Amino acid sequence: MPTDAIILFAICGAVLLGLALLPALPSWWHARTSGHPVPVKNLLMMRLRKIKPSVVIRSYIKAQEAALPIQLGELEDHVLAGGCVTRCVDAMIEARSRGLEVDWYTITCFDLAGRDPLDALSRAAATAHAGD
Repeated sequence: MPTDAIILFAICGAVLLGLALLPALPSWWHARTSGHPVPVKNLLMMRLRKIKPSVVIRSYIKAQEAALPIQLGELEDHVLAGGCVTRCVDAMIEARSRGLEVDWYTITCFDLAGRDPLDALSRAAATAHAGD
């Protein structure tokens, strides 16, 4: 009888885990097929922290494909701080295409301060060039 209870408990746990991961599976598949796999435990932890995995994974894939030195944890941290990772990754890509050297923390500081990171970088670059 105790063995049956253990098996039932294990099955219930597996079902609950599956239900918790179900909304994150499309993001996991997208990351996997794009060549930038993300561990399932990271997706589960995002769900537990109330982070939308789809937004973080899309930004992570975009950053990796642009060869930006941004880790998944940094994206999660920025979302938890109340920032917009999509805007920050786009700003990093645009800054690189304009030849501006800027790091992730500078971009996220602009974003968390309520400023558009790309606009702030453009103004900083214009100020630097005006002083030349």
